[in-house]
This record gives sequence, structure tokens and C-alpha cells, in this order.
Amino acid sequence: MKLKRIQKELQALDDMVSADIGILRNRIDQASLDYSYARKRFDRAEAEYVTAKLELQRKTELKEQLTEHLCTIIQQNELRKAKKLEELMQQLDVNSNLSNSIA
Repeated sequence: MKLKRIQKELQALDDMVSADIGILRNRIDQASLDYSYARKRFDRAEAEYVTAKLELQRKTELKEQLTEHLCTIIQQNELRKAKKLEELMQQLDVNSNLSNSIA
């Protein structure tokens, strides 16, 4: 009789442990699924970040090249204008000297 009661109590303990183990296994499975989903999301976000960063770098380089090109064009234009102005000033000087010589 005592042996039956001890067996019954031990079985009850085993049943409780089995139930706890079942609950924990379910929670571990769910945690694994959640982890897998989060990992995939992270990997996609990281790939998007890397792509965006590379694109930003390319766009920055292009902007810098275009800005340098614009500065070069402006500088060349200023040099041409200065040269043209010098030529015109010389023509005015020549014309002024001719006018003074004629008068």
C-alpha cells in the first residue's frame, strides 16, 4: 500500500516535470522561430544598409566631381573674360592713341 502511494506520488512528480518540460520545449521552439525571423529581418536590413551606404558614397563622389568640374568651368571662363577684357582695353588704348594722334 505504501509502495503504491510512493509510486503514485513519484508518478505525479514525473507528470509535473514532464508538463514543465513540454511547456519549456514549446517556448524554446517559439523562441527559435522568433529568433529566426528576427535574424532574417536583421540580415535584410543590414544588406539594405550596405547598399544604401554604397549608393550614398557613389552619389557623394559624383557630386564632388561635378562640383570640381563646375569650378574648373567658372575658373576658365573668368580667365577668358580677363583675357578678353585685356584685349579690349588694349584696343581702346590703341584707338585712344590713334584718336589722339589724329587730333
